[in-house]
Parts: sequence; structure tokens; C-alpha cells
Amino acid sequence: MANLILADWLVNAAALQMGDPTRGRIKTPDWVYHYNMAMHDICTLYDVLQFEASADLPTDGLASYPEEGTRISEVSFSESPSEVGSFRVLREKFEDEYRNLTLHGLPDTTSPEFYFADIGYIRIIARRAVDVVGGLRIKFFGVPDEATDLTTTYIPLPNFMRNYAIERMLVYAYRSDQRHAEANETENRWNQREGWVREKLGDRSVDRRDAVRPKGSVNKYGGMA
Repeated sequence: MANLILADWLVNAAALQMGDPTRGRIKTPDWVYHYNMAMHDICTLYDVLQFEASADLPTDGLASYPEEGTRISEVSFSESPSEVGSFRVLREKFEDEYRNLTLHGLPDTTSPEFYFADIGYIRIIARRAVDVVGGLRIKFFGVPDEATDLTTTYIPLPNFMRNYAIERMLVYAYRSDQRHAEANETENRWNQREGWVREKLGDRSVDRRDAVRPKGSVNKYGGMA
């Protein structure tokens, strides 16, 4: 179960573990960076945070991929978005299926049935005469907005991932404190738990496509980004 956890609580726990409970060696602005990097890593690697957004359906069927998205979980379409209950779920197709369906161009239809989650775009497999403003609803997993104030930022992490998130922050904190041996040891331990985390999250056991991830952040201390 995911509970809202205060970012400052996670940072306090990490600072305590590295022997700096008053944040004397590593200041709060640096902890903000470590927290943001840890959340980016976790939410890029795993399906943790789910969002929903609306989007327009243009005539060419190319809908923009959510900027913070890592994986599309559902796409729905409505010809009349303002009508309650009018959205229906589209079926996902993969690249080979998309190519077969569009071998002779996009089918002309006012009622699309399929989509293909490409890199950078969600390709609705239909050609329309006019745009549909707000005609798509997209459910997706993604990364959270970057925190600026740890005392007002909450993250809905599953309870079992608290220590996992703290360990990821410690990797960055140890590196910034020039404690590279401890950073490497912590990162190795963190990486070794990936299978356990995926099992606990109930991640996809069979999937024909990789997650479409956002561009990695610049990591000034090295390691995953």
C-alpha cells in the first residue's frame, strides 16, 4: 500500500544513517538534489507513480507523449469529451502490428480502435478530418515534479520502498561527501534488490516493449541517471 511520505522525513532518515543528523556536512540544498535524483531513478526504473492527463487528438493521429511519462498504461478516446462516460479504452498495438495496420497509410475513421506507444508520440491509428480537442485521456506511469522544499513535498511510496528510497539518496550523499567506498557498497546493495522490488510491485512479467523513459538527468556525482 502506498502512503504519502514527507520528503523531509526520508532525508532525515538518510542523514541519520550516514552520521550527519544535523545536516552539518551535507546541507539541505544538496539533500534536495539527492532526493530528486533518487525519486527520478526509482520512478524511471519502476512503475510507482501513476498519472492521468487529457490530450487533443490531431488529424494525423500523433498525440504528444507526456513529458514526465515513463510508460503508457491506458489510452481512451471520446468523440464528445464533454459527455460523461463517453470515453472508451483503445487497444494497444506494438510496432510490427502498427506497421501492418498502416502499410497503406492510416485508416480513415472517426472512431479509432488502436494506438501505438512510440518514442515521443502516442500514435492513434486513425486519420480524421478534424481535430478532437481533449479527445484523449492518457494514464501513464512517470516521474514526479522536482521538489524545491522538502518540508512541503510528499511522495506516495509503497511502505516497503522507504528504505530502498533512503538507500538511493545515500548513494548520492556518500559521493558528494567523497565517501566513494560506502557509495559503491550502498549502490551494489541497492541494485541487488531490484528483483525483490519488482516482485513486490507486481511488475509486468511479460511485455513486448521496454518502458519509454524520459531523458536522464545530469548526475554530477556519477552513477545511474
